[in-house]
Amino acid sequence: MSSERSNRKEQSVLRRLLGILLIVLGLAAAGLGVASATVWRESDSVVASAAPQGDGTLVVTDPGVLELIGPDVTVRATVPDGGTVSVAIGRDIDVEGWVGIDHSTQVTGLSDWTTLATSPVTPEIPAAPRARRPPCPASAQTPRAATCGSRRRPARAA
Repeated sequence: MSSERSNRKEQSVLRRLLGILLIVLGLAAAGLGVASATVWRESDSVVASAAPQGDGTLVVTDPGVLELIGPDVTVRATVPDGGTVSVAIGRDIDVEGWVGIDHSTQVTGLSDWTTLATSPVTPEIPAAPRARRPPCPASAQTPRAATCGSRRRPARAA
């Protein structure tokens, strides 16, 4: 009878110890889960920079580059001598028209988590339009010289 009683007592102690151990392990797992979601979590922000190429006066991003990482974006533009910087945002067609035939640096994406991928842009200068004949002077607007500016010669009176 005493051995049966001591067996029950040992089983009861083991159950309590096992219950306490499971509670401690559960609390430790919950604590590690909270820590991994807060303290050990990497930053949500990415800081990437680029140095303009060429004359460095214009930097243009491809459509969608600013939103590569997330919807909230902060753009910071600086110049070494503390000069004035202008930042403009627009549709790609409007930006192309504004930049025109100026040299620029195109930001095409991320080359790694701290560096923006860039390439220099040297635009093609459009060919000069063909020379056209000058318009007729006001004094030439007479019936006799009605063909001014054309290849035909005025008719002669007989």
